[in-house]
Amino acid sequence: MLFWLSMVINPFGACEGVVPLHVGRLFDLYTGRLGSTQVCLKIPKASSPGGDCYEANIEHGSEVFGTSGLAASPRPEDLALLLQLEVETIRRTHGAWNHSVIGMGAVGGTFQPVAVMPFHDAVPFSSLTID
Repeated sequence: MLFWLSMVINPFGACEGVVPLHVGRLFDLYTGRLGSTQVCLKIPKASSPGGDCYEANIEHGSEVFGTSGLAASPRPEDLALLLQLEVETIRRTHGAWNHSVIGMGAVGGTFQPVAVMPFHDAVPFSSLTID
């Protein structure tokens, strides 16, 4: 997991006080402040540990909006596309999804994609037990 105290999210600007929230198998989550808004940043891993997205979803909680149609070891560009599809799908629900999105951006000076969402203090699925 990468760690920043501050990062620039193009085209949104400086995100301050960035701290890690969740280390995922395919994506990492961070929180920080864009201006006066507390946000959640979802960033794909630079490399995948193997296993498909469906398997990652089942084993590690709902961190992946995905399908098992990706390769066994998704490439970074596959994860970037999956993240973009997630953002667009949430937008098209017009508020019916359990959260909204602010938009897609890139970590300043790179092509590392990031989904920017309002922060919601919640319990991650991965911490719940299933009976």
